[in-house]
Amino acid sequence: MPMLRSCVGCRASGSPQDLVRLVVGPEGEVVPDIGGSAFGRGAWVHPRATCVRDAVRGGLSRGLKTKVTADAAAVTGLLRDAAARRAVSLLKSAQRARRTALGTTALEEAERDGRVELLVLASDAKASADLSAVQRLAARGRVRIFMTKSELGAAMGRDELALVGLLSADLSQEVSRMISVAELEEPGQPHRVTEVG
Repeated sequence: MPMLRSCVGCRASGSPQDLVRLVVGPEGEVVPDIGGSAFGRGAWVHPRATCVRDAVRGGLSRGLKTKVTADAAAVTGLLRDAAARRAVSLLKSAQRARRTALGTTALEEAERDGRVELLVLASDAKASADLSAVQRLAARGRVRIFMTKSELGAAMGRDELALVGLLSADLSQEVSRMISVAELEEPGQPHRVTEVG
């Protein structure tokens, strides 16, 4: 049976894959531990605005067993930034391991062969979103929108890149999870929908 963690916001239990870990940094600040492996006492929270808000109101202090003064918007911003950095790092790792299909031609071939586990599509890649391979992946729930073409290209060592097909199930699951955390809405702001299909 997998080890469960309790959210310090809503107090519900869940697997570590459904929550994110927060720790106290060297200056007493709250720091995201997106990989879940930092040394020391940590507190787990669902990556939802309501849970982060409730955690900041007192759950973090209880979970970390120290007085924590934090702002929900600041913690949300830290979580989003850390998750986006980890998603980029995972995409680069997949590229180094040759577990990606970069660009339209490579993606279409990999999709035809049934090797694409997840498609990361740039938010401004309208023409690519209309491709039949992208539409088939979207119909199966395997498309996530992340970054712009220039940001995705810079991350992958190109000028611009509209799409990245991930060919590893494990990496795909973690990249998708990190994109979800990176989308964590700011308290008081409407949620941004970034899944296709």
